[in-house]
Amino acid sequence: GCVPATAQPTEVPTDTPTEAATAQPTEVPTATPAETAEEPPEEVQAARDVALAFISGRYGEQAPALGLTWTEEDITPEGLVGSVTYQYTAEDWVVTITYPIVPPEQIVYQVAVANQATGFQWEGEVNAVLQVAERLAPTGGRPVVGWLGRVVSLPAGGQFDDYLALEPEGAGEVGLTGADAAIEAEIVGLRDKEEPGKYAHFWGTLTCPVLDYGGCQLVVTRLREARPGPSFDPDPVEGWEGTIVSYPPGSQHPDYFRLAGDFSVGYGIESPDPTLAAQLAGLRDTGTSIRVWGELVCPTMAPFGTGITVNRIEIVGEPPAPVPPPTAVPTPVPTPTPPEVGESVEGWIGTIVQLTPGSQYKEYFERDDGQRYSIEGADDAVRGQIEGYRWTGAQVQVWGRLHTGVPAYGGRSIQVERIEAISGPAAEARNLTLFATSSSSSHLPTDHGGQYQSWMAMDGALETSWVEGVAGPGVGEWIQLSFPGAVEIYYINLDVGYDRDADIFYANNRIKRATFVFSNGEQIEVTLSDTRGMQMIALARAPGPNIETTFVKVVIEEVYPGSRHDDTCLAEIEVWGRAK
Repeated sequence: GCVPATAQPTEVPTDTPTEAATAQPTEVPTATPAETAEEPPEEVQAARDVALAFISGRYGEQAPALGLTWTEEDITPEGLVGSVTYQYTAEDWVVTITYPIVPPEQIVYQVAVANQATGFQWEGEVNAVLQVAERLAPTGGRPVVGWLGRVVSLPAGGQFDDYLALEPEGAGEVGLTGADAAIEAEIVGLRDKEEPGKYAHFWGTLTCPVLDYGGCQLVVTRLREARPGPSFDPDPVEGWEGTIVSYPPGSQHPDYFRLAGDFSVGYGIESPDPTLAAQLAGLRDTGTSIRVWGELVCPTMAPFGTGITVNRIEIVGEPPAPVPPPTAVPTPVPTPTPPEVGESVEGWIGTIVQLTPGSQYKEYFERDDGQRYSIEGADDAVRGQIEGYRWTGAQVQVWGRLHTGVPAYGGRSIQVERIEAISGPAAEARNLTLFATSSSSSHLPTDHGGQYQSWMAMDGALETSWVEGVAGPGVGEWIQLSFPGAVEIYYINLDVGYDRDADIFYANNRIKRATFVFSNGEQIEVTLSDTRGMQMIALARAPGPNIETTFVKVVIEEVYPGSRHDDTCLAEIEVWGRAK
């Protein structure tokens, strides 16, 4: 189960979420349609704010910054009856909210968020009890064809087992898994292997960001050791973009094609057409970005054991402008030697922010004036403090050295020699899922559709899912998020099915009723809607105290049956609150 199919989904009626049995969420006033459009109801602003909080938790730095001042405007077309539209603007951001004039409990706000400067766009719905459903989910992975690399094992007991180190050296490192048990066994057999057979070629799909080594995961559908032998049927090369790079003089091959993008893997390249061959030679080491068409042969006696036979070239980027020679001066002026250490950092105040899984760096330091810097500890003790303060969100003061122009977040990094907390844990709600470890009672084994372990429900991607692995609908099965310490829960977001697309969502079981179990012994049963996208379950209490726990367990109690498969899926879970 839980694999793409072409059949149309069976229409399932949507249930309205019910209130929790043992704990009441923070009361939210239901929206009452305004008789005039002069003043937007408070409920419209509440819908805007809960949508922005959802986007911030899911898309991180791509989302609007918190604390923006919004200018509102009623843009309902003159003479239109039956619905109202408000527009909110702040800097380059535009939020548009449209809702019908219906009884309060039936209101659904249509929310669109866009930034023309960055190209970010988001659409979703917010219902009368402020549950958010996303309509546009992140896109899926990129195809991998004949990438060369070696499988490196990771220490036992860690979060991940191995990763793929790509060639040429420095092209990147990604997590990997087999699309089925046989391929996974081949991958395991390649771990830390020496020659012969140290390297292999890989085919499959790469998805980023996901919770795997380096933030990316290659699901391998085919592989073979990089050694002479019969070639696969050629793979089509359709507009691959990259540059031509030469080998040092005297090398066996003159040059190779370096693929553009985050992973600059290499391929041999040639053309039987003399004109195209001369054009490729002329592009060597110019830095000109090109697209090529043809066929990829593997294995072959060419760089990286592959060869692109080119039948078409397209220039897509001009070569970098040559650097003019320095102007002669009468007296040579010595170039100043850069200092070995950076600017002194003396008691800067700010917070340490965790980046989302799949980011190139783990965290950054946000100074109280909004400036952001990569951060690293000068020794193990300081590194441990940084990790702890990242988890709590406490305001800290740092001392050390600032280095600029280095591979780091924003190109600048603070090497911290001393760090002190000047406040307790952050009071505002934060997405604590970033710091959790996951477990489950069961999960489906990996197959050609992907992986289904518990951490697939906390990777920030709706196209992946935890799927219970027992016979039947999985009533009583559970998934659990455990935190480094005690947390205070404000609300929990759930996407109740396998939300890769509508067909997959309705083909499999979705969670209808679930019980939240907490370490303090408290249990709360909730009923969920049969709808795609995140649903918010508010757990903050007014007056308090709020729930304090070290873990959140979600137990399946009842499901909406799938039209084709009897597997129950959970695409995503987010726990919002604060560290204690």
